[in-house]
Amino acid sequence: MTINSNSSITGSVSASFSKSASALNSISIAVSSGQINVAGNYTAINSFSSFQSSVKAVSNSVVKAGDNINSVAEEFERIDQKIAQLPNLSFRGMR
Repeated sequence: MTINSNSSITGSVSASFSKSASALNSISIAVSSGQINVAGNYTAINSFSSFQSSVKAVSNSVVKAGDNINSVAEEFERIDQKIAQLPNLSFRGMR
């Protein structure tokens, strides 16, 4: 039986996740200039601040997911390498 794990594929997926997270982190909205004092401004500023915090949380989750995927793939690859080193056993004609 041949087992073919390839952590380089998941490495590229993880890198893609990091790139996406970086793009999310680059989103920046100036929420207050201090020059405008209009009724409702406070609510708008709080909404934008909340939005930016949410985008940051999503970005962190994307990075964590990519790291987890890569970590699992590396572990599968280590296990596959150990399995490949086991002696070939035959039981009643089965390999």
